[in-house]
Amino acid sequence: MKTFFQLALGACLTSMVGLDLNAQIVWTEPAFPTADDQVTLYYDIAEGNGALLSANPPFPGGPFVYAHTGVITSQSTSPADWQHVQNPWPGNGNLSEANNGNVLIPVEGTVHSFDFGGLTLAEYYGVGAGETIEQLAFVFRNANGSIVGKTSDEGDIFYNVSDGSFEVALTSPSGSSVLETLGNTVTLQAQATQPCDLTLHVNGELVASGMGTSLSHDLVLDNTGDYNVTTTGTVDGSSSTDEAVVVVLPDAPPVTTPPTGMVDGINHLGDGTVVLQWTAPYKDFVFVVGDFNDWTLSTASMMHDVGNGETFWIELTDLVPGQDYRYQYHIMPDDIRVADAYAEVILDQWNDPWITESTYPNMPVYPVNHTAGPVSVFTPGEAPFAWTDDNFERPDQENLVIYELLVRDFSEDRSFQFILDSLDYLESLGIQALELMPVNEFNGNDSWGYNPTFYFAVDKAYGTKDDLKALVDACHARGIAVILDVVYNHADQPNPFITMYWEDWTVLPYNPWFNVSAPHSFTWFYDWNHGTARTRDFVKRNLDHWVENYHIDGFRWDFTQGLVQQQGVDGGYNAQRIQWLKEYGDHVWAQDPTVYMILEHWCDFNEEMELANYNGANGVNSPGFMLWTNATHGYQEASMGYSGNDIGWANFQSHSFQDRHAVAYAESHDEERLMYKNLQFGNTNGDYDASDETIALRRQQLTMAFNLLMPGPRMIWQFEELGYDYSINTCSDGVTVSPDCRVAAKPVRWDYYSQPERKHLYDVSGALAALKRDYPAFGPDATWFNLDVGSYGKRMRFEHSAGDAVVVGNYKTTGIDMVPGFTHTGTWHDFLSGESINVTDLDAAMPFAPGELHVYTDTPLDTPVLQEIDVDLDGQLASEGDCNDQDATVYTGAVDIALDGIDQDCDGEDALTSVP
Repeated sequence: MKTFFQLALGACLTSMVGLDLNAQIVWTEPAFPTADDQVTLYYDIAEGNGALLSANPPFPGGPFVYAHTGVITSQSTSPADWQHVQNPWPGNGNLSEANNGNVLIPVEGTVHSFDFGGLTLAEYYGVGAGETIEQLAFVFRNANGSIVGKTSDEGDIFYNVSDGSFEVALTSPSGSSVLETLGNTVTLQAQATQPCDLTLHVNGELVASGMGTSLSHDLVLDNTGDYNVTTTGTVDGSSSTDEAVVVVLPDAPPVTTPPTGMVDGINHLGDGTVVLQWTAPYKDFVFVVGDFNDWTLSTASMMHDVGNGETFWIELTDLVPGQDYRYQYHIMPDDIRVADAYAEVILDQWNDPWITESTYPNMPVYPVNHTAGPVSVFTPGEAPFAWTDDNFERPDQENLVIYELLVRDFSEDRSFQFILDSLDYLESLGIQALELMPVNEFNGNDSWGYNPTFYFAVDKAYGTKDDLKALVDACHARGIAVILDVVYNHADQPNPFITMYWEDWTVLPYNPWFNVSAPHSFTWFYDWNHGTARTRDFVKRNLDHWVENYHIDGFRWDFTQGLVQQQGVDGGYNAQRIQWLKEYGDHVWAQDPTVYMILEHWCDFNEEMELANYNGANGVNSPGFMLWTNATHGYQEASMGYSGNDIGWANFQSHSFQDRHAVAYAESHDEERLMYKNLQFGNTNGDYDASDETIALRRQQLTMAFNLLMPGPRMIWQFEELGYDYSINTCSDGVTVSPDCRVAAKPVRWDYYSQPERKHLYDVSGALAALKRDYPAFGPDATWFNLDVGSYGKRMRFEHSAGDAVVVGNYKTTGIDMVPGFTHTGTWHDFLSGESINVTDLDAAMPFAPGELHVYTDTPLDTPVLQEIDVDLDGQLASEGDCNDQDATVYTGAVDIALDGIDQDCDGEDALTSVP
């Protein structure tokens, strides 16, 4: 079907594709402009979003409307890829350039005109012979760009350019279908590019005919149902046809009962039958348009009311198994289209063109000629994923080592497949859980993911839904759990629950799912209202979806502090917020009591303690909530060599948690990188400089030990194990550091793995993570432990019937004497060096060089294989006793030394100075 003009909308909202002529935003003389025509364009500022009506109405003292314009050409890659843009957007003092030659002239009422400088379109835009203009593209504005005229749903305005061939078009109704009210009169209007024999038919009956370039007929809508309108033009043996449907709405949709067990979204019944169901409170009608009905509104595409006035359903039959079907819901009386919030695949006309074939092979094509805005997809008879993880058991949450990862910044190709191909690297690192920052559909392709739009769909920028399943399955084969970062505090456009209730960039006074204004101070985007059962049911269903369909093992909840409805409470104790979180936890644990639930809470101490100590209600045997625990400040100060280095906050006991439920970390996606802090601000003492790259890297081994081996679940941020040293505020150029670039893509430095010092840090990190996993003293069954981590010299002591352990290190930039705190005399083994010592005096003080680290066990263990590194001993050797003059190869650059109270053997058997 052809249209006289087309509205292509932006990424936020979707308007009805066919609008009545009276609602036409732009039109031209001639009606079918070609690139070689001199054209006048008319713009009605009252139509579309009507925003420019507020700019000094009606027209005091002269013009005030400016065109920001370009063209969509044969070289454009998407509707967003404007070519030959004529003026820059105003800003940075460029008003003269921005407003040169693009002023519209008032014509009459609210209509303005623009004549392209009296040039042809090709001349005005500078389009050469090898390029074809397909559409004109516009955004209108006031002088400084503070007020913008777009479509009614804030999209760009597009107008088709003719190729000069003979064609006819229905300009009223101006789209493929239009909804009308019984008793109205609709003017049918046909136009042609040249004089021809024109006809108008309604439901096959001729209603008007004539010779010329236009033809009209007033159609009285005296019955409900479909009026199929066809115009045909014939000239010199050639003909052209255009069609539209006028649907006259009944008083209300039919009320029928759907099959038993239907839920909102897609219901596959088998045999090529699908039931779609959609809840839209306070809406009059819902239609479904898609590939199965040629994207046409009709009586047959009207969804039925289930009987409650707000839930609608339709049965689709004779669908081809294995074929993708694209579709949207058309909402009345708003004349808007939304994608299905429950679909697992969402198409995006603006962002999909940037996704490579290698990342998402055979992506369904966006139906650009039929609609605009997000489009949902279902596939009847789709082959199920072949899972192989039946025997996987989730690791104990109280001893987890979690690796937080942003798919975008883990590799240059930004894909699930690359992570799967890197599982040898992650498994060797000793992790037990992979925590993925948000991977459900978010706005755009380049993001941290905390701007979610569609919660049941995997963002295609990272790969297909089966790619994610394959990654989870492969992780499970290696004993690694997968945790998803989920965002239930807020959502971003174009979330359909926001779109349906949108008006003038604010949600209506009542939205069944969202707050009009967030009732707490810290808010982003649009705030979910957890006080309504609709929202809580949606969240529960989404959690079930990821566990059941993707075998996800747990969730890290972003900013649960925001799950509150009372004004003024924010981070203070709030019983309502606690109640909702417990409700969500109980729901998940009732299905599977081993699912991890991690909260980024940042609330009142008593509230965090209550959640951490909660173990389920009504007989639910749950593992309980874990709380994200930000210990970054202490680790940063310690790593840099400064006094504010207490890391005790990383211990669950500091929070009065009954169980090991503090997921502590030195780095996260939200915090500055320790290596960057070291290199910029590290402390210096004589020849020992904590800002030196080599020394800074070796000091990270201290942090890895005192983070990973502390009781309870621990987390590593991606590439922390390689000493990643770009600031969190590094811009995408990899050089500039600015707070504006906090969420920008960061340089991917896999070459760090081949650098000996960094590879050594990786090896040590992996060895420590494996030790935490395998050595019982570091696990939840330890019979006793003691932490002394508030000053430069830090130590952690553990007892277990299978063997004790002592972790001791010096964060100071000078040497210190410290009692390691061995739990008994006798033989102790240095895990990282493989050497053994005999302890005879538990109170003997040991001199520790700056940055020196030891992990002792009283049970002999296999010595880890570590990357060899060169060591400069100048200024670091502080040994005493008979071996004072002995040459040494020193592990980590922190000098292992002979001590009072420890037997020494200068042949090296019991000395602490050799490494493999």
